[in-house]
Amino acid sequence: MKMRIHIDVLSRLNVVNVVAISDFLPQENIVQVEKSTLTINDDKFDCEGLMFQNNKIVVMRNVDETGIWFRLPLDSESVLPVHNGGASLHIIQKEDISSVYKKSTLQNIKPQMAIDKEEVFYCKSCNNELARIRPGRILPLPSSDWRHSASNWFCCTTKHLRKDSGTLTEKISPKLGDIFYSPAFFLINKQHFLDSAVKISDNDVLTCSDCDKHLGEVNDGFVSLWYYSIKLSSTEDKEFGGQTHPLISSVGDNFAVLLEATVQDSGSRMPRIVFKTRGTHKVLKVWVMDKDLTCYTNITNGNHLAQDKMMKLAFEEQSNGKLESSAPD
Repeated sequence: MKMRIHIDVLSRLNVVNVVAISDFLPQENIVQVEKSTLTINDDKFDCEGLMFQNNKIVVMRNVDETGIWFRLPLDSESVLPVHNGGASLHIIQKEDISSVYKKSTLQNIKPQMAIDKEEVFYCKSCNNELARIRPGRILPLPSSDWRHSASNWFCCTTKHLRKDSGTLTEKISPKLGDIFYSPAFFLINKQHFLDSAVKISDNDVLTCSDCDKHLGEVNDGFVSLWYYSIKLSSTEDKEFGGQTHPLISSVGDNFAVLLEATVQDSGSRMPRIVFKTRGTHKVLKVWVMDKDLTCYTNITNGNHLAQDKMMKLAFEEQSNGKLESSAPD
């Protein structure tokens, strides 16, 4: 395994935090920086756009870890290049850089369905036919947290809202043929589903009757479906296996988009978000520490570090009120 490098740029402090991960790091590591070159033992990395203060340090690796981390000062002449792309979500653990969910600027992309063209929904895990729909309207939802942010939809009027809770007095529910979509999920009327194809739990979780995979949730006569769980087949073109969303093909993709959409809807600089599973006591608490952190990584090119924008977060998982894993470094 080649050495993986991740650098966080803290411009206000004029320093960088560096994480280096490899199965072959010795316990004692020589780190040297000169201009824009970072050298760890015998491996050199080009960090174009960064200008380090010339320095040489020794970094010790803990015996139970496969990586090291350290902080380096930047030269006052270091100029960061402008990066116009959207933030990515990178998950970094002490032992490994486990996942990278890369997204360009987040958009509320319309599902890949056409008006008045019958589509068949299949379970992506087992190909079980779930529902049929001929879309009459395909409309965007106003926000990712659309049921709880209704007070922000109207200007100079509150007649649509309940005084006690601020929620809508009238339900937004898709009629037959309607598809309402958000960046991470879409809604259709419950009546489109074949009764024998799906199961609904006591906690309104919708699962496939053949493989028990989670498909979405049932609310007030409509169903919220995760993009990753469904694939399409047009009855007219006989095309099988199409994605409902061009950027979402896995659970990780879907969660990354949901998190990014929720962060964008938040007005807080460092929002704290809680995700809960229905019917269980599992909770994921997320604290977004930086929405737009400048970083350098060598994910695509071993000895050259490219600039990127990332979302830095801390998280913890809880089950039955007990902490299962702590926040990453």
